Parts: sequence; C-alpha cells; structure tokens
Amino acid sequence: MSDRFKDKLVVQKGPAREAYEYAIALKNNIDFEKNTAKVFLAFTNYIKENYPDVKIDTPKLREKSPKSIRGKIRRLELERLAKLYAIEGISKRQQQSFLSITQKLLREDKVENPKKMGQMVKNLLYEPIENIDISSLTQTLITPEINEHSQTAFLRILKTRIEQSNRKDKEEVLRQLEKEYGEEAAIREKNPEANKLRSENLEEIKNNSAEIERLHKPKEYLKAKDLLAMRFVFTEVPEEGKTQKKQTKVSEKDDNIIRFTRQFSKDLLEDTAFLDSLGIALLPNAYKHKTKQNGYVAEHFKFYFKEHPEQIFELQLRSIYREEIAQVGQAAHCKRAGKKRVLPEFHNLEQFYAAIRDMVPKYTIVSQGKIHKCTWAQNAAAYFQDSIDFDSPECSKIMQAIQEEKKYAEKKMEK
Repeated sequence: MSDRFKDKLVVQKGPAREAYEYAIALKNNIDFEKNTAKVFLAFTNYIKENYPDVKIDTPKLREKSPKSIRGKIRRLELERLAKLYAIEGISKRQQQSFLSITQKLLREDKVENPKKMGQMVKNLLYEPIENIDISSLTQTLITPEINEHSQTAFLRILKTRIEQSNRKDKEEVLRQLEKEYGEEAAIREKNPEANKLRSENLEEIKNNSAEIERLHKPKEYLKAKDLLAMRFVFTEVPEEGKTQKKQTKVSEKDDNIIRFTRQFSKDLLEDTAFLDSLGIALLPNAYKHKTKQNGYVAEHFKFYFKEHPEQIFELQLRSIYREEIAQVGQAAHCKRAGKKRVLPEFHNLEQFYAAIRDMVPKYTIVSQGKIHKCTWAQNAAAYFQDSIDFDSPECSKIMQAIQEEKKYAEKKMEK
C-alpha cells in the first residue's frame, strides 16, 4: 500500500475528540490525583481547625465520569462554534461538525424525539431562513429537555441568520426573540437564567481580540476545568463560631449560613500563606457566587497547581438547606438537560459494568481524618440514589439478570 493511499485513510480527529482524549489522560494522571487528594485533606483539616464549632457534611471529592466529560466538551464546542458563527461565520465543515455533535448529545441525553430535534437543527443551519417557521423551531429546540448552553448556541445562530436575512418581518422577529429569550425576559421573570441569548456577552467578545483569538484555539477553549471537584457542605454554624481571624455571630438560619460561607470564601482567598503552602493559586476570574432557580446557592472556585498549571480542580462550598432544596427542586441537577441518570439496558454483565463505569463518577471522602476511596458499588449508589427507584420492576429485573449472569460465569469457570 502506497504512503499516499495510507495518508488518505488517516482519520482526522475533531477538536472535541482531541479535547476528550486530553482530558481523560489528565484525569488519569497519578500525580494529579495525589496532589488533589492532598489538597482535599488539607482543606478538610483547615475548616476543622480554624472553625471548630462549624459542622460540615462528609467532604467529597468527585472525579468526573467519561460520559460527563464528553458531554461537557461537546457543549463547549457547540458554544464555541455558535460564537464564531455570530462573529465571523463558520465553514461548511464546521457546520457539519455542529450538527453531528448536536445529534450525539440528543442521543446521549435521551430526549423524547431526537430525530425531530435533529431535523430542526439541520433546518436552522441549512434551510433558507425565509422558509423557517421561527415559532415552531424555538418551541422545539428551546425546551427543558435541551441543555441551556445548547439552547444559547441555537438562539445565537438563529439570531445571526435573521439579522443577515431579507425577511420582511426581520425587525419584528428580532424584537420577539429578545423579548422571549433575552435580557428583557430575565428582568420580567426576575431570573438571570432566562436570558438565553446573552447578546451583551457576545458584544463583549466582539470587542475583545484576545477572546476572539481563544475561539480559534479549540484546544484551549475546550479544556474541562472541573475534572476533579471537592465539595464541602456546611450543615450548622453556631451563634459563636470562632475562627483564628475573627469572631463570627451568625445563627443556624440558612441565609446566615450562606453569609458565613461567603465570608469563609473571602477569608480563604486572603490566606495566601495557606494557599502557598499547598502550591496552588486561583485561576483568573475563577471565583463565582452561583445561584439557580431551584434554590441552589454555592461558592465555586477553580484552583491550579503552580508547578503543574494544567492540573486544575474545582472547590464548591454549599449550605445543607440549599443543598436539599436544589436536590428536590424541579430544576434539580439530575433532572436538568444532559443530567438524566438512567440505568443502562442490561444485555450482559460485561456490557452493563462498562456502561456504569462510563457514566458514574468516582468519589473519595474524608472519614476520621483519613482519605477513603469509595467502592464501585458505593459510587453507583451515591450517583443513582435520588433518581432511581431500586424497588421498581425495572431495577429488580436488572438485578436478577446480573445474578443469573454471575452464576453462568461461575459455572463456566468451574468447567
């Protein structure tokens, strides 16, 4: 076989695939795992030593699952391509990539009618804009089944195509889009998340050459910065919670616990001696106070190791009351688009275990001052506990099939 023919057989990897392989390699880096575990234990001890009267739930360190990493990177790629589309346009190959990634996400997220939604995205990209029923398209694609980042990507492409069109009703349609999905919607609904268009964000990017340059560097843009994330949930803050720095006077009421959490965040970032001792630093603009409609309130930080800047982990600080609200609320994490937790179909034991390992994150906890890695079963139970009825007929059938498969495997080994 000639070298020229061999070259034609080489399959080019897309940006999302390259980013995924890089993330998996980094996640499996032993030094990264050891460094983060060391910091995880240090943070736990820091809270207990400096805030002895403050109670926290069992600290958890979560390692993102392969499925979750794929979904994250694919959504980042949709976001990147949609921004480029709106700013300067994208090639036919990039449009095909946008459609292909969307179809993969629709299948993985198990939306009710992936073919219909996939066709709508195809229309969005290729159908003459004058022939598109805008109302029907938005009603199909801007739904709770679709991840909010994907919704923003679709809306940005739609708005750009309308702006560049000769539609007679162009101005009216654009006003309606802003009213339903822009800043006006956020003000009307008193919910920042209702601003799905995020037009102001796009205008900032257009005027920022560094950001535009970053959009052309998918390897940098698609980096997953939460491969490892540690979570501390505050459960109780007494009236007289003492710290090394000051005396805090807050009650056990949740609002005050949230205020305490924000004060703790400020104290932590100011304690440069402690952070330096761990060899970590905060990424630029990587401290966020997050709130969601479902009651979720938390402080999020992204730190990196100074000697290994590619090793980035996330720190989350939450309140127990808000944590419970977020779990049972209509927009709970496992009910959000792309976050469904459904047991895989059982065909055989090997396939079933492989599917579970692909979707279930690995957890590490701190118990009695020591690091403990959770077992395969503990990881699966923690992941599915709030979204699956283990007493359901479906689950019982799967468990029965697993037992039968095990017996068959054991008999085979005996022979």
